[in-house]
Amino acid sequence: MVAARIEGSVLLEALVDTAGNVVSSTIRVIGSSDKAFEPPAVVLLRESRFEPGRVGGRPASILVQVPVRFELRDDEAVTVADSAAAVSQVMQAERLARAGHIAEAMSAYRIAQALDPRPARAASFWLPLCWYGTLWEQAAEVLWTCDQVVAIAPRQAWAREARGIARALTGDTRGAMNDLSAVAAWAMSEQERSERLAWVASLRAGQNPFTATVLASLRSRERKVFP
Repeated sequence: MVAARIEGSVLLEALVDTAGNVVSSTIRVIGSSDKAFEPPAVVLLRESRFEPGRVGGRPASILVQVPVRFELRDDEAVTVADSAAAVSQVMQAERLARAGHIAEAMSAYRIAQALDPRPARAASFWLPLCWYGTLWEQAAEVLWTCDQVVAIAPRQAWAREARGIARALTGDTRGAMNDLSAVAAWAMSEQERSERLAWVASLRAGQNPFTATVLASLRSRERKVFP
């Protein structure tokens, strides 16, 4: 939509509980200018927090309507200060993701995008959140970022591997096998190829190779994950 220079809006409705959290199952789209804007708008609302409603002075669940507007921002309008602040937020987000603070990392990424939307056009912008969110067993929360990474860099092994593991952990066995088989075919060493083929074989046999122990091992590996 950005490439086509199309702006838009979505109107959402959801229940906010007494703690100010959005009840995900109640989110519904009331209307939108284009269906392409609906999934990211839903993600935004699902991750939002509100001041709890009150009835008689006590916290109460309330039904809210939230308009989400998608507006183009001219790259030339990004100031040097905004760009520098965005870089700082991205660095903080990567540190948070690496340490397993995924919700906080997502918030830092959103701030970075608001300051300067240009870096988000690169797969390397999204990969740390996809990779570490998955390895910290929050694959369901970050799978959309993995899809973003692969959409930008579909033939990069690190992108497909990250999404393959996330898919395996969220029950998409066929998708995981496709991603990890591609990674095995592109592997630089026989050891890497054998490891990924073993993952595929386990998935084909109905087993999950990505146990907590394996995920911890992947987190601890000293290797260059990001391009």
